[in-house]
Amino acid sequence: MTKKDDTIREVERAWTNLRSVIESVPESELTAAGVVEDWSIKDIMGHVAFWDERAANTLIAATAGRPQDLPKGEGPNWVDEWNQREYLARKGKSFKDVRGEWITAHENARKALADIEESALVAKFGQGKAVDYFAGDTYTHYDEHAAQIKAWLREMETTEK
Repeated sequence: MTKKDDTIREVERAWTNLRSVIESVPESELTAAGVVEDWSIKDIMGHVAFWDERAANTLIAATAGRPQDLPKGEGPNWVDEWNQREYLARKGKSFKDVRGEWITAHENARKALADIEESALVAKFGQGKAVDYFAGDTYTHYDEHAAQIKAWLREMETTEK
């Protein structure tokens, strides 16, 4: 097994889990705020879509040997600022549109992973390795949000009784 094989396997495992958890949410609850702070399932899907696109772009830049092509955040709160920007950018979009973006972004990340050579995936890239950035933006991220959604669903079950 190569690092690329391991990464493909982890992406598929975590994506299947996240998708299954999201698909278990009642349709009437998909746009309800409060899953993670004020975010709904729709908001989480848009958030994941943004980071999946970033993951794809990371691998494309790594393939080209051009880490400078990726926008970088500045300051201690850049991730929160980007998350807020992306949340606001999708706020007025329909669930159907955000869901489509979520699926497309995931496919883009999968394609970039399939296309990258093992050597570029594990080589030094910026302050780390492309594989590490990719993992943080995809499968570890999926696991984080799947766990949050599961906790929210459990909370809903206990408060409805």
